[in-house]
Amino acid sequence: MPDDGPPRNPAIARPLRWAIGATAGVLVVAACWKASSLGDRSRTWAVVAIIGVAIVVADSLPEAQRLMPRPGMVPFVIGNSLAAMYGCVPETGQIARVAVVVAAVVVIELVSRRPPLVSWHAALVALVLWAGIFGATGRQSALVGALFAFWPVVIVPLVALVRPSLATTAEPVRWIIAGIGAVASAVVSRTGALQPTIRPALRAVVAGGGVSLVVALLVAIIGSSWSFSATPRRRLH
Repeated sequence: MPDDGPPRNPAIARPLRWAIGATAGVLVVAACWKASSLGDRSRTWAVVAIIGVAIVVADSLPEAQRLMPRPGMVPFVIGNSLAAMYGCVPETGQIARVAVVVAAVVVIELVSRRPPLVSWHAALVALVLWAGIFGATGRQSALVGALFAFWPVVIVPLVALVRPSLATTAEPVRWIIAGIGAVASAVVSRTGALQPTIRPALRAVVAGGGVSLVVALLVAIIGSSWSFSATPRRRLH
């Protein structure tokens, strides 16, 4: 019988994914409340945004796993998010420790050849989110950069939502799209997210997110005709 690759994780109901994301976001807010001055009135938006981003990423993870099923790929993309955070947050001591955890998950998946449960990746996302928000030390532009750093994780499911045929294209096309998201988050990290005020960071997010999404959609359209003979397609269930 043909090998269809590792079995997919069972579907998790969307309300449960939202609840998991919200819980993770609240825990990160609590853990970083003092370090990033989240109790200040001027940072109320950040509390809402942290919880919102956690929900969005948790909701996107199962689709990200389905679209990038190769072991190690999803935690590698999450590692790109951590790298973008490193580029913009003032406090980076915790980044190296979290990077070791991310690298360990990648290695474990590569060695075992089987992807973990969604909950494993969700815990990794929560840890990376904590590293970014804690490292921002309350600087609002860095908070924006740390939150946008998850764009590489979200962009592939988002493009697939707009263009469902992405699920049947060769898998490297999806890797390229994730890479486009990683480049966009890195650019935002090293430009607007480094500024002392929040407005340049927001402008960078709008520009970087918009341009990268358009480019990713073009890649999805053009990539539907690309052939990668070295990468056999897997049937998606």
